[in-house]
Amino acid sequence: MSEQIRESEEKEKIKVFAQCAMDIRKWEDSQLHLCTTRIGYDLFILLGQSIQTETRLTLKEVCNSLRYSDRGIRIVVEQFVNGGWCDIVGHDQDKRFRLVVPTQQLIDKFNAYEALVLCSYKGLCSKLD
Repeated sequence: MSEQIRESEEKEKIKVFAQCAMDIRKWEDSQLHLCTTRIGYDLFILLGQSIQTETRLTLKEVCNSLRYSDRGIRIVVEQFVNGGWCDIVGHDQDKRFRLVVPTQQLIDKFNAYEALVLCSYKGLCSKLD
């Protein structure tokens, strides 16, 4: 295969990958309105992972799982609660054991996000073969 054809194929692969990434980002911008910061996005992914693994996370575990300040995380968790994406449930007297529970709204968003990403990358892989 000539060098020129190989270069052309590589450029096409980059173009297809970039379009895939842009399509996913466009969906994130339109659908994940509570994820305007890296903290929000990382919290969304963490809670999505907890859904898939059927793991219940305490607020303390959430704070320890993300690489941001506790205050910053708590602000975003509050935004998620106010936006209907999760609830804080648990002990009134011992706040260490409060659970961050994803709502059906967040579960639906995460499932839609998963489907979009898998479909996009599946399509990308088929175009690159």
